[in-house]
Amino acid sequence: MQPLGAIRVVRIEGGGLVMLEPAFLETRPNEYDTAGSTEAVEPEVRLEETLISVWRQAFVDKADSINVSGRLFPVRSTPKRHLLQVDFNWNGKVLRGLEQNPETSSRWAQLARQGHRIMQFLCRGRYIGNVVDGKVTFYGRRVGETGLNW
Repeated sequence: MQPLGAIRVVRIEGGGLVMLEPAFLETRPNEYDTAGSTEAVEPEVRLEETLISVWRQAFVDKADSINVSGRLFPVRSTPKRHLLQVDFNWNGKVLRGLEQNPETSSRWAQLARQGHRIMQFLCRGRYIGNVVDGKVTFYGRRVGETGLNW
């Protein structure tokens, strides 16, 4: 058994609540963990590297699912415009990668119309940056507003 740090877990057993203290928690392999890791916390990977990896898997490899820190996340298509979309976790935060809609009037859409592959990234409903042909651009203070530490 390994402690997970300052965390309390509540579990229902036989109709009653059981509080587990950190010292009594054990790590178990995640059944969806493709790396077979028993790590309780995802390894710290830079946000920039993760976004490029997601972009590459979605656009270059044309993967049906994205591997982030040994976990698989499905690539879906938006209902109306059929743009690629993937929701994934990075260091405890939920992020969304969304293919740039080429039909908007933004400069990113103009690049998409010219054939560049662009994926916008959001956290907590805010655009934090994008990847264009493998190069990351962050949107300044918006990354800080989401609580991401990159």
